Amino acid sequence: MSVLISTIAVTILLLLFSELIPKGFAARNSEKVAFFVVKPLHFVEIILFPFTKVLQYLMRIFSAIGGESSTHRLVSEQEIRSLISLGKEEGVVDVEEANMLDKIFHFGDLRVSEIMTPRPELIWIEKGTTLSEFLKIYDKNPHTRFPVFQYSVDNVIGLLSVKDVVQALSKDRLKHEDSVTNLLRSVNFVPESKGIGRLFSELRTQGISLVMVVDEYGGIAGLITLKQLLEVIVGPVVEDGDPSEEPFVTVDEGTFLMDPAISVSDATDLLSTTFPDGNYQTLAGFILEQLGRIPEEGDHLDYQTLRLSIIEMSGVKIKKVQAKIIAGVTGPNNR
Repeated sequence: MSVLISTIAVTILLLLFSELIPKGFAARNSEKVAFFVVKPLHFVEIILFPFTKVLQYLMRIFSAIGGESSTHRLVSEQEIRSLISLGKEEGVVDVEEANMLDKIFHFGDLRVSEIMTPRPELIWIEKGTTLSEFLKIYDKNPHTRFPVFQYSVDNVIGLLSVKDVVQALSKDRLKHEDSVTNLLRSVNFVPESKGIGRLFSELRTQGISLVMVVDEYGGIAGLITLKQLLEVIVGPVVEDGDPSEEPFVTVDEGTFLMDPAISVSDATDLLSTTFPDGNYQTLAGFILEQLGRIPEEGDHLDYQTLRLSIIEMSGVKIKKVQAKIIAGVTGPNNR
């Protein structure tokens, strides 16, 4: 009995005086403690240096014998993310900086299909389109580049840049009856399953700012730009002349008017709700999967603490959704 009591007592004393009290004091007085211990620690490092080199050499030998790589990460990604989260909670790291760092880690996990502009939202130019016809399209859709197709939108033959059209007009090389598709630039293609981290490196290296995205069957799934890749980390980048397109508008506390094309990850952060895994990347995709049908204006979907109401439809496409955080909702319920 005395052995048990002494063991418990020693354990408590060790925890208090070798773990909790020293670490708590150091955490509250980090600069003073660091200044006090840095010289002794440096002296110990010098003394132990030969022994650590020998141990490292032996570890490399045993790793080689075991067939394992001698390289290893000293700190895991999860540990870094935990430190960032802790720093944000304690005010050491700015909230925006912490969110940006978290997005950098999340960046490598995303696929092209998750952030691309999907095929139904693309504005197409058909081969042979005249300047007059193009100006009417541009007046309604003032983009900087347009995919050009021949026969079928799955047969994209190039890109039309507004910059090239303006330059041709300024040099009087383009008439209203002339075809603007004579000014085509070459186009690149990537699979929708490609990781955006790898794509970002390739686009930056090759000086490409827009590529078409193809699905597993070879059809056009959408397009993706270098700007979209950057926005994953820094958020929306609004250029001069761009219309303001916020993914959501706060109506009142707990109620938001949302673009259904908002990504599930962004909706999760905004609504503090965890969406289930599924074959979708957007809020609209989640609604369609839960309903199992094309919704109508006035329909609503209850999920966890959310009520998602369909505010506006355009044919079969969801145009506007109202998200309201309510109490008492625990699972999918729709009508």
